[in-house]
Amino acid sequence: MENNKAKGGLTFLEVLQLIFIVLKLCKVIKWSWLVVFLPSLIPLGIVIILLVVLFILNVKKEKMEDD
Repeated sequence: MENNKAKGGLTFLEVLQLIFIVLKLCKVIKWSWLVVFLPSLIPLGIVIILLVVLFILNVKKEKMEDD
């Protein structure tokens, strides 16, 4: 039987994040730290946007049920 548990490998965004940090620390790139950490911030931003949309939909649903 196959086990579907995660193997513990790095995702593409995690590898990209590590590459950006190493390049920044070695002074190969002169980007701001905000840009260097964007691969970590993108998934966080997506989660926040989804939570806001779900909250708005829930409020609209409750308002329609009250009418």
